[in-house]
Amino acid sequence: MSLLFADTPAAASAAAASAAPEAQPSMLENLLHSPLPVMIVIFALFWFLFIRPQQKQQKEREAQLKALQPGDKVVLVSGVHATVSKVEEGDLLKLEIAEGVVVKAQRTAVDRKLV
Repeated sequence: MSLLFADTPAAASAAAASAAPEAQPSMLENLLHSPLPVMIVIFALFWFLFIRPQQKQQKEREAQLKALQPGDKVVLVSGVHATVSKVEEGDLLKLEIAEGVVVKAQRTAVDRKLV
């Protein structure tokens, strides 16, 4: 007979009163059960896998473009191969794309320096 009445509100309140009071979860437990640590881990992975390498590559490219000197062979973004004939003030370069054919281009038009 006691099994039939175990689900009644009176039986539940009596069982709750007889049980020992549960300890409140600590602040650390609350933090660990929140989505915040997961979000921090995802952001850290995103940072180290995508953002940081791209920033490093961009800095290397900028340093390479600043170090261009006359005589360096380069490839432009358009695919044209050229030789730096003169570095002008600012970010302008004079590039020789064929014998006797010199064009002006910005440093940012250079894709990479050939070795």
